[in-house]
Amino acid sequence: MTGDSNRGHTPEVLADAREAIVTGAAANSAGDQRYSNLPRILRYAMLARDNADHLEKRLAAEVADACPELAENIEWAANFDPFIGLQLAAELDRRAVTQAGKQGGRARYQGRPDLAQDQYR
Repeated sequence: MTGDSNRGHTPEVLADAREAIVTGAAANSAGDQRYSNLPRILRYAMLARDNADHLEKRLAAEVADACPELAENIEWAANFDPFIGLQLAAELDRRAVTQAGKQGGRARYQGRPDLAQDQYR
């Protein structure tokens, strides 16, 4: 299942996903601000190293913010199944490549000029 839709999800799956996403968003808001200026991947590496609470839920909340109603994220957030996580990663990669193609072949850090490094200069 790929796409942006709640169709096909049971009310229980939707409720579990919604709860996980809300918990993750709250953890991100109340979390340690030491890493807030780091690129996302490095920030999550540091949080994992620190054994931060709700790491998967934080990630689900960020994905939900970037791609609302993404079917794979809803499924993954409901139970954090590794197989569904791989499907989610593949869909996010596909979207990143598609978006980069629309931007002339280079992905941009939108809203974060301090992180935008143009490797082609």
